[in-house]
Amino acid sequence: MHTSSRKAWLTMAVAAMSAVAVGCAITDYAGWANHKTAAESALWGSDIAFITGIPGYDGTYNYTVQYNCRGATATGSLCGDFSTGTAQPMTIITSYRNPVISAFTWYGIIDREGDNIQGKSGSSTPPPFTMAGKFQADWVAADNLTGCQFYGFFDPYVLKQNFSGLQPGIGLCFTFPQEEVDANQDLQQSFSSLSDLVSQIWSGALGQSFTLQVTQLTLNGTPVTLTNALSISATQNGVRPTSAAVDFTTPGGQEVLRALLNTPAGQPVSISATFAGGMSLNMPVHMSVAVNHDVLAKMVH
Repeated sequence: MHTSSRKAWLTMAVAAMSAVAVGCAITDYAGWANHKTAAESALWGSDIAFITGIPGYDGTYNYTVQYNCRGATATGSLCGDFSTGTAQPMTIITSYRNPVISAFTWYGIIDREGDNIQGKSGSSTPPPFTMAGKFQADWVAADNLTGCQFYGFFDPYVLKQNFSGLQPGIGLCFTFPQEEVDANQDLQQSFSSLSDLVSQIWSGALGQSFTLQVTQLTLNGTPVTLTNALSISATQNGVRPTSAAVDFTTPGGQEVLRALLNTPAGQPVSISATFAGGMSLNMPVHMSVAVNHDVLAKMVH
């Protein structure tokens, strides 16, 4: 299906939602074959505002999906085994609501990826933007079946989480992947080992600048999986990595800071990191790290 057709379908779906002015949840979603979302991937053009007159439903809605179809069975462009109609990798679908009506994220002007929605403001005007309200999760569906189950509407299929305390008024099922706004991990470098990284540098297969994605930390032997990967922008000189830049204001950076704040203040901490692709690095045994909680706490927002 061409992009224009997908956009038209999503536009029609949004029009159908708005025709019945009650809170809407996307309950079922089929992702892209052999693709993994970076974390939450926003569905392009899914801004929709409702005025219902019922407390808890009025506001502006937005939707994200999260799944890993790498190495999974696929049917054409679809993630999942559609020959049986039963199996697909787990997809987490989050329906966000901003209590301010028409506080949109303004897709089509500046597209926001899914990780930039929760807890963030919308705008009640096009540029210049006017910040209004914040998007918070109302309903979360966990979909691992092909077809339309409409989780939360009919037994035995239930919502994974219901933060609103209300039942959604409309359930929407997508049986074909939509245009997603996300950090595209499929186009980022992944290394299976340190030898793999170095061999790509030595062979010239790796560009002078590259990106590493930290997906898990191990602190004092305790693994901490990052919901949002920490991106490290690195350079290399043909022999070894020479510099790196880390932005701790990003969602991944904030998760790392919070994890470090859970270690004993002022005490030596052992650290190892796991990267996208499977590469792991341990801190040298002759090096130790101690965390100043007073300073790191000021960096968390």
